[in-house]
Amino acid sequence: TVDELKTTYLQYQSMLVKVVDVVINEANGIATFAATSSYTIQDGAAVTATLRQNWKAGETDLIGSVIPTGPLAVYGIGTVFSSAGQISPRTTADLVSMDATLTDLKVNDVTVTDFDAATLTYSVELPFGAAVPAVTATATSTSATLDITQATVVDGGVATVLVTAQDGEG
Repeated sequence: TVDELKTTYLQYQSMLVKVVDVVINEANGIATFAATSSYTIQDGAAVTATLRQNWKAGETDLIGSVIPTGPLAVYGIGTVFSSAGQISPRTTADLVSMDATLTDLKVNDVTVTDFDAATLTYSVELPFGAAVPAVTATATSTSATLDITQATVVDGGVATVLVTAQDGEG
């Protein structure tokens, strides 16, 4: 946890560690990692720690890559600076999305009424005589995968959308 990284940092120094369900506060979908820079990670309990990008230009693919948004599992080397634990990812592969949400859900190219990423079940009424509808979805994270099973009948048919985050959870 972020708290463990902060409070028992000496036991993690120079080890490969993982913190889960964190966000990088500087992430906005546009900001990029800079060489030898620090960023703040935060967990759901608002506990913060430092993510240290220790690499120089040419040493990692992190530099210049967009800082990922959403919940992440961060892998990296445990480091210490000024008596504070830090995590230092090695490459972009060390920043794994845990986001298995949708930004859009459509039936026949029309967004479902009152769509909300937190809602897991919808019922859609179709006009009499309508054909079997086509369901499409858009994942919040570009690294998530979608598995859509279309309904095969109109009356009582069920389509399912399974979103699997980059970390393999859905």
